[in-house]
Amino acid sequence: MAICSLALSVLFLRSPAQAEDFVVGFSHTTEETEQSVAIPHNVFFRVARAATSEALTSVVTSVKPGAPSSEFKLVLSDNLKVSSDYTRWSLRLRPQVTFHSLRKVTINDVVDSLSDCQKRKLISGIKSLESDRESTRYGDAFWVHITLEKGSRSVEEIRNFPRELSNCAIYPANVASLFGQEWGKGTSLVGTGPYRIVDFLKGSSITLSKFQGHRRRGNAPETVILRQLKMADQGLAALRAGSIGAFFTEDSQILRQAQEDETLVVDRCSKSNVVFRRNVHFKCDNELDIFELRYVS
Repeated sequence: MAICSLALSVLFLRSPAQAEDFVVGFSHTTEETEQSVAIPHNVFFRVARAATSEALTSVVTSVKPGAPSSEFKLVLSDNLKVSSDYTRWSLRLRPQVTFHSLRKVTINDVVDSLSDCQKRKLISGIKSLESDRESTRYGDAFWVHITLEKGSRSVEEIRNFPRELSNCAIYPANVASLFGQEWGKGTSLVGTGPYRIVDFLKGSSITLSKFQGHRRRGNAPETVILRQLKMADQGLAALRAGSIGAFFTEDSQILRQAQEDETLVVDRCSKSNVVFRRNVHFKCDNELDIFELRYVS
């Protein structure tokens, strides 16, 4: 039985003129057997996707009072209507949203992405997808109407459809370019998130740059490097030395050592264990929010 260990490290590059740039660490340990193929870098790409792509909704850790479904918020949509039986969900596309290519997101991109997500079983139970245009004093607004099949799904499952919808990132319609097999079949490099991919070295790193066209504003890192490390103990050593600020790992020995270190914090994020320095502002609502990463005094 072969043990495969992979570490992703967020390294921080110092710059006095702006928020520190980041370089992140993940160590994901899996066991490979003849019956299963390990994918030790899945958290690495999960974090990259969360930074570079967005869905109509996203899952959060807090419950919004009065929402028809708990633990979600609107992202690429800015208005929501739902039928009394929760089988028809209507979401209005947020205006003036652009991809990293600077092309404006259209309702066709939304419908195409939702259809593709259903084919890839990222979402399920959609009976029909429709769209229409609404004239407002600020210009045209576009809605997507999603009708769900009742079938064997419980009322609670139907009520929580927006949480399922958060699995479906919106990409340009009919885009065929892939990020290589490990990025995920059917996905695109061109997203709408607060960061865009500027470099990818297979088996080594992904470099992200803050997307200036994004609606979020703030003192976020200009550059974030997600780096793969071959040995988990490299991540812990880098954390202690201060050359990285956070480190994702499933290595039980590393986690035990980190818990005994007063300068480090052990937590959960992106369905993984994470260790970060106490002088790092770290925010995670289900997924790591790279935009919020920074050193604090």
